Amino acid sequence: MKKLILIVLLLFVIYWVMEIYCRRPDQFKITKLDIPSDTQTLVLLFHGAKDHLNPELKALATQFEIYLDSHQNTEVINYNWSFASNNRLRASTNAIKIGEFLGSEIANLKALKNIRLIAHSVGAFIPDALCQAYRDHGGDAHIEINFLDPFNLRGFADMSYGVRSHGKCADFASSIMNTDDPALILLITRDHQIIKQYTATNYGTFTI
Repeated sequence: MKKLILIVLLLFVIYWVMEIYCRRPDQFKITKLDIPSDTQTLVLLFHGAKDHLNPELKALATQFEIYLDSHQNTEVINYNWSFASNNRLRASTNAIKIGEFLGSEIANLKALKNIRLIAHSVGAFIPDALCQAYRDHGGDAHIEINFLDPFNLRGFADMSYGVRSHGKCADFASSIMNTDDPALILLITRDHQIIKQYTATNYGTFTI
């Protein structure tokens, strides 16, 4: 009996040590956006963990640059946050810290009318924090967020954080999943109630 109690206590201690570790951000210097003050339309793309060379995001950024070429006062930035994304255990926490910083920065751009945020995997934590910080600092531009295979886990064990939180701040948000990923997907209602869970490998597409 004592041995069982000791094992339970040990697991409990390990859980809390990992939870505290995962929720404390690393120390790093955040790269500013340095966007022109007259920018009216801003498109920001964010890669996932250890994925700053993602060719799909680079191609997306190029297509946005081509599409918006005829529009004045536009900026398209494929943001490299590899300085904080390589620690997978803390990547989501680091992403939130970066999002808060960038949101505060762009809140000073009073000419902004439209913000488009595109994020892959754990990069999904940046737009949420960016949007909230931007709003908290008085920003009123229209914000659209597109999540590409968004990562849901916050900390060490909160597996449904993403489905409860991703996109809540935006004026419009969408989530796109691939169909060959073994990662857990949670199907939720519009009021964020989980109604089904499955993996993309055994379920192709879905609608709500």
